[in-house]
Amino acid sequence: MSQGFTSQLPVPLPVAQGGTGLTSTTAYAVLCGGTTSTGNLQSIAGVGTSGQVLTSNGAGALPTFQTLQQGNIGAWVNFNGLGAVAIRASGNVTSITDNGTGDYTVNITTALTDANYSAVGTCSLSSNDYSGSNVPYFSGPVATPTTTTYRLQTGQGAVGSQSGNIIDCTFISVQIVR
Repeated sequence: MSQGFTSQLPVPLPVAQGGTGLTSTTAYAVLCGGTTSTGNLQSIAGVGTSGQVLTSNGAGALPTFQTLQQGNIGAWVNFNGLGAVAIRASGNVTSITDNGTGDYTVNITTALTDANYSAVGTCSLSSNDYSGSNVPYFSGPVATPTTTTYRLQTGQGAVGSQSGNIIDCTFISVQIVR
């Protein structure tokens, strides 16, 4: 200890000596850059709750936890509806139930907060001949939506026609927005 070192370190270790200057922190709280030279680190208020996301409040303000707003994708799926139904890719979808020709149920993994969501979809056939009465369409819901299921139909018909045939489609995509 003859080199000017001391055996005692100050607690908390000051920022100027490479420390945080903090005596304690909140368990699981996020530390952010501070606003002063003596307060280089600051803990955000609280740790949020399950399902919340950390959101920026712009330069000069600490971020805060926020509940996800409406308008987020609750579930989505891209699947083959022709022959043996097969999911190509999905998010929050466990499976597709084939209820018969052109009639499918999307089974949602984690229940949505309510059944008052919007569902949009597209479908197409394996051939590129979409003229005349060969235009594919998506129709739904064909049963009351629930928080865990959405039922739809696919078909083909003439553009502007009020009728068509229910058919299996090769490429079907569904997005459920809450």
